[in-house]
Amino acid sequence: MGKATERTNIIGIKKAIGAKNSSVLMEFLIESIILCLFGGLFGLLFVFITTEIISANFDFPVQMSSGIVLFGLILSIAVGIVSGFIPAYKGSKLNPVTAIRS
Repeated sequence: MGKATERTNIIGIKKAIGAKNSSVLMEFLIESIILCLFGGLFGLLFVFITTEIISANFDFPVQMSSGIVLFGLILSIAVGIVSGFIPAYKGSKLNPVTAIRS
């Protein structure tokens, strides 16, 4: 299940006290982007450590360019937007009364 369906009662309470659809949508999108950025940073750290080990143990220099790091971070943001949009959109369209009851 998506993040929005796990917290329908919280979304219902927020919407009942006046939260707009756009604020609920942005909340889930930002959360999804941040989670994907952490995953991307962890992946880049893993690749950096691996390149250092390869460069130190073999006569084969391996380096990470700043373009690759930037590409990895942009790709992480794009994955966060794509994977978070549908749950965020569904959560923003919930009826407050129905969401609180669930």
